[in-house]
Amino acid sequence: SDDSSSGSSAKILKAPRIVRSMRIFKILRLMKFSHRIRNSVDYFDEYWKTVYKMVRIVCGTIFFLHLNACGFCLVAELQSDDDNWLSPFEASSWGYKYLIGFYWAATTVTTVGYGDISATTYVEMGYLSFVLVAGVIFYALLIGCITDIVTHVGHVHSRVETRMEEVEVFIRKN
Repeated sequence: SDDSSSGSSAKILKAPRIVRSMRIFKILRLMKFSHRIRNSVDYFDEYWKTVYKMVRIVCGTIFFLHLNACGFCLVAELQSDDDNWLSPFEASSWGYKYLIGFYWAATTVTTVGYGDISATTYVEMGYLSFVLVAGVIFYALLIGCITDIVTHVGHVHSRVETRMEEVEVFIRKN
């Protein structure tokens, strides 16, 4: 009878251990779930980093086009020759001339080049040659950066989908 009572008391002493180990498993699962939530927050952090990169690319492109537009206008203004690309717009305001220069820079850098505004003097042709080379390099870098961003976004999106599926499975189990 002592053996049976000592066996049952041993079982009673082991019961709190089992309960504690079950609590530890629950805590571990909660820690794992907390890690998943933290990773989801990291996704939103990645999202804003991507938006920031895109804004930087747009601002950098506008600045590059601005520099080229100002340079093209300046080359024409500094020439004593009356037959330059700005001659047809002589009566126009400086803002309108800048807008035409910006339009020229955008069509030149993107390699569209409609041909409606073109260099007429040798100095303008030299500047245009420089802008063409710089524009092609800039355009190639721009396409590479955008491709990198789009690829990175796709990778982050697939990681988030996988984590969300894991969270859904976790919620269903608990």
